[in-house]
Amino acid sequence: MRAADTREVTMRVLRAIPASWRPHALPLGAAVLVGALLRLLWLGDTSFLGDQAQLLALGRSAADHHAFIVTGIPSSIGALNMPISDWLYAPFAVVGGPLGATLFTALANIAAVALLYLLAARYLSRLAAFAAALLYATASGPVHYARFIWQQNLLAPIILLFIWVIALAVVERRRGWLGWAVLLWGVATGLHPTAAPLLGLIAMALAFTWRDVRRRDLGWTAAALVALFGPTLMWELVSHGADLKLASRFTQGHASFDTWAFTYLVRLVQPAPPEWLGAGSSYRALGVALIPLGWLIAALLVAAEGWLVWRLLTPWLARGLAAPDTRGAARLRAMLRAGLRAGLAERQRRVALILALWQALPLAFMLRHSRPVEPHYLLVLLPGVYLCIGGFLAWAAVQLGRAVVRQSLPVTQGRLLAPAALIVALIGIGGAQTFGVASELATIHSGVFDGLALPLHYGVPLSSQLDALDATQAAARRLHAAVAIASTAVQQESLGYLNATDSAALPATDYISAGCVALPAANAMAPLVTLALPSSDAAALLPDVVGAHTLGAVAVQGAAPYRLYAITPGATIHGALPINVTAVQISAPHPAAYAYTTLGQSGLALAIHWRGAPALPDAANRARYWDGADPLGAPIANYTFTVQALDAHGDPLGAPLTTTCGRLGWSRALSLVTLTMLPASLRENRSIADWRVTATMALATATRPTLGPLPLESGAISFGPPTPLGQATTFAANTP
Repeated sequence: MRAADTREVTMRVLRAIPASWRPHALPLGAAVLVGALLRLLWLGDTSFLGDQAQLLALGRSAADHHAFIVTGIPSSIGALNMPISDWLYAPFAVVGGPLGATLFTALANIAAVALLYLLAARYLSRLAAFAAALLYATASGPVHYARFIWQQNLLAPIILLFIWVIALAVVERRRGWLGWAVLLWGVATGLHPTAAPLLGLIAMALAFTWRDVRRRDLGWTAAALVALFGPTLMWELVSHGADLKLASRFTQGHASFDTWAFTYLVRLVQPAPPEWLGAGSSYRALGVALIPLGWLIAALLVAAEGWLVWRLLTPWLARGLAAPDTRGAARLRAMLRAGLRAGLAERQRRVALILALWQALPLAFMLRHSRPVEPHYLLVLLPGVYLCIGGFLAWAAVQLGRAVVRQSLPVTQGRLLAPAALIVALIGIGGAQTFGVASELATIHSGVFDGLALPLHYGVPLSSQLDALDATQAAARRLHAAVAIASTAVQQESLGYLNATDSAALPATDYISAGCVALPAANAMAPLVTLALPSSDAAALLPDVVGAHTLGAVAVQGAAPYRLYAITPGATIHGALPINVTAVQISAPHPAAYAYTTLGQSGLALAIHWRGAPALPDAANRARYWDGADPLGAPIANYTFTVQALDAHGDPLGAPLTTTCGRLGWSRALSLVTLTMLPASLRENRSIADWRVTATMALATATRPTLGPLPLESGAISFGPPTPLGQATTFAANTP
């Protein structure tokens, strides 16, 4: 395209923008563009673990059952969340998958950058809007929480819309605001309880505008409350208040006072510390260089909050200045009057009041608590912090311009010089923040780091998990083998969900390999390709399994490589000795061989090879997609194995030892090796004559109530009750 054509297209675009919007096009566009770049760059490196898999799994299961979602996934205190986030993410469980849901999260937070600018431009100034939006768009903390699936990561645009509605009511005295405010407050509270204290802003708005409230406003408010909180109340009735009991138990815990909320707030607005990605990361040198920038941002935060308090106190200060001069402080009073002349408008005081309550109400509930405060609790007030910083910087530029004018410069030059200097400084700060965040993302993308960078990176990124699963599937197809994933508790749900929802993938047995390793049964029709995570017991045991050989390693970002093994049917533990069992026991899972083995640095373990498979019911309420369950495979369960050492008289030696094989779909094509670590007292005990072993199964079920003809989907997954697997088995064994 020729230069003349480019100019013509540009002019047409500019002419299409309404005249009132043209002054905002460049600053708004710049902030949104850089914010979008940081939130979308290498988005495949997003974290995808248990919470993320569960959010999508609930939507996928609801689609399978044509059910209405009435609860969210379990919260950190055990109670089930409200279903708001699951409603928002549910479409991506069917179309788009994890990457689509991550993109939705990023786009929602890009919209928050635009909303922040527009809100500041309407109620503060254009310069304040540019400062707030640019600093927010490029700050490390807001970018981190915009790049992965999590319910509170959707808070920013909802909170900004809520504040806008409150401002329309309090500042502009618009009518019909109440229903919208309650709706947005309910959505925000459903995303995270830290938004609940913002109900105080609705109370404040009612105090200003209660005469303007109409009956239809009350009806609209009631409808919003029923739509948002009705499903939760319905669930509490069906579950007999299960979550209310958990929440009550949580609130009755010992409460303590601390200031961690302020510490986390400062950390969220500063660049990531140098050690964030480890001492050996490429980000470390840049992190050291950005330390002064962190001090500057912290100073701006303190100054902005002080400025906000000053704005609120101006009416009382003004009255004090009007009092008679009793002590001769005329000079001080004159200085204060000069600073207060521009800050006494009613509109500005109401905006300041909204900003102050927005930050103070959640913080007040975080100072005294029975559970430690987490950094993501501060997301509810983070946009307000940047509005304050933007307002303070714009005010400081105005004051600086007046000071310059007093130095005999022309008025026009003085008024332009200070804003221009601020814009240059903002571009410098924003550029430094952008460079720092881009360096963090590049470091994670390279995989050359040795730190656990929460929350931007925890666990193996989504892209690496998909690569590992692709390599496993390719090996299984090449060998015409079945698939198993020997995972850890951290990544079992995510790997299982990704494999179970891939229509082109072979079904996989996904389980937590802590205390157990799945092998193919002796009569299995195909070998078993197993993806073993580095910290799993399978990774420690499989090199010593007779009939298992390595297929190589799969490189992952920021972690040790995963290992691929091919295991032939009938494989067993090296040096295993047979265990004689009766014909009755063979009809159920039974121990067939044992050996003593050393698991790396863990010590000596009693390894028992179990053959046979439990008779599993085809439960209607099986937990589909949850905990890595294959919807078409064996139902998942927790299998607990108890081992008791006996002396020659059959008396127990020490306490029984237990091992749990978690979230396993134990099919007839599998056998199982359990690993029980032996304490020093048993390793050195020469009087052990026999071992008695028992096994129980706790089946995983999902609670799916109905409301008349309407099926309901909940996030309540339970394991149990435990049922015995056959009879207890006693076998003679050599001393360890």
